[in-house]
Amino acid sequence: LKVPPIPRFLRPLLLAVGCILLGERAHALVLPTLASFPGPTSSSRSLSPQGTDSFRSGSMPNKRARGMSDGDASEVKQSKITHPAVLTSPTLPTAAGSGSTANFPTASFISLANEYDEKQKRRDELSRPLQSVSRACHTAVFHLHRGEMDTALALLATASAELQRVKEVQVAGEEEEGGKFGAFKGANEAYVKAQAMVTFFQTGRLVRLAQLPHASYHEYLPGVIGFAQELQRYALRQGARRDMASLQLCKQLVEALNAELMLFDFRNGPLRVKYDSVKYVVRRMEDTVFELSLQEGVEVPVGATPAAEGVAVDASTLVVDGAEFEVMRAEMEAYDAQREDVIKQCRDMQKAAKTSIYQLHRGNLDQAKAQLDSVLAQVTEMMPTINANKGLRAGSFSAVLEEYAEGLLFYRFLKDGLVLPMEDLQPCNAQEYLGGVLDLTGEVCRWAVAQATKRETAKVEQAREMVEAVLGSTTSLSGLPGNVYKKLNGVEATLKKLDTIAYELSLTRKSGAATADAPEPAANAE
Repeated sequence: LKVPPIPRFLRPLLLAVGCILLGERAHALVLPTLASFPGPTSSSRSLSPQGTDSFRSGSMPNKRARGMSDGDASEVKQSKITHPAVLTSPTLPTAAGSGSTANFPTASFISLANEYDEKQKRRDELSRPLQSVSRACHTAVFHLHRGEMDTALALLATASAELQRVKEVQVAGEEEEGGKFGAFKGANEAYVKAQAMVTFFQTGRLVRLAQLPHASYHEYLPGVIGFAQELQRYALRQGARRDMASLQLCKQLVEALNAELMLFDFRNGPLRVKYDSVKYVVRRMEDTVFELSLQEGVEVPVGATPAAEGVAVDASTLVVDGAEFEVMRAEMEAYDAQREDVIKQCRDMQKAAKTSIYQLHRGNLDQAKAQLDSVLAQVTEMMPTINANKGLRAGSFSAVLEEYAEGLLFYRFLKDGLVLPMEDLQPCNAQEYLGGVLDLTGEVCRWAVAQATKRETAKVEQAREMVEAVLGSTTSLSGLPGNVYKKLNGVEATLKKLDTIAYELSLTRKSGAATADAPEPAANAE
């Protein structure tokens, strides 16, 4: 094939077009043409049988540039896919030294694993029935909006029996680790809302807390707020039917409920957000009644009953039990006052616990131990108040115990090279102990960095083995609380950092740097 002279700047373009058109056949037809060109050019690159990828990447020069003939092409391709070296299996990592196992509370973590397994099993057993309770209550509300009272009552009777059974077998000790079981609280709120609708249709009044044996004011208040939102939907439907009697009852109840809730100090929290919706429900009720009152032939009655039941209610009767709301308000204010007092005391205790860790990093073990003992004395003094109200433990007080556990664990690690079991860290519970142990790994890593600057290889290895033992023992636990589980990622990063430090120290040893040649560091108190 004779090819007329082609300008150099057109050769890459023509070759690319040829590769695209010919595909797999480009190698056989275009490559001999390339070989006839004098001298290597920017386009003198081989075309693989797979298409134009190697041409565009420019990873392989043509045969002329390599000084090879056409017959050598198959040998080149064969050498590219043949592995001259024999692959071998990598060496397995070696386990940590026996010293780390002896100084680690393995038995305590086995006990924790069994405890969390049992708790998770009971929680799983309760979750499904509570989900069915929530579904039954939502279904009952649906039927109430359709006027099917008997169906709703049957569903609520089943839900009430299930709630009573769950309350008796509720997870033991759950209150100590962050309040009531979340699914139980949600199911209770749904039951309060549905039962409030039933009571309203039967009597025109708001359900009382005394009528709900499964609920406390923690579930009652969110439940009646949800009921007020359901009333808005009911009022719109009755407004479309010009049922001013039911609309007026809805308006009176929601206004009375809002007046009672306005006296509460909800602080900033989920309950405050829910309460804000009641104000909009009141406004919507007022607008609906006003708009209908302007319609010709519509009168606003006084003291009417819902159309669903037709039972007359005295207009002078209060639709909300103000005395019961006063009791709930007093209980909430007393709880808030106790919590404020606990928070104020916990600030100083948490500061002292953090300062003790600061002292430990500087070798002042005696000062750190004195501060930790002071924290323990204050915690012991507050325990009767905490035990009287389990809800006070979550938050600031639990954070103090976690900080105290971290400080005492770090103290014993520096002094004796061991990790204390949970039995030696009373009154910390399992969640606070695990939080302290996981936070301890960060302090140990800081200590190991300081030891690495002194070429203390044995101490760095001791820290690495301890962190590895903590990570291995904690990841085996099931049903960990969310705040504890999140800390595992930090422990993994800490272990990786310690592995890096150990590797860099090994390079220092291999390079011939002697520990004796390094300047003598200041004596450490540990």
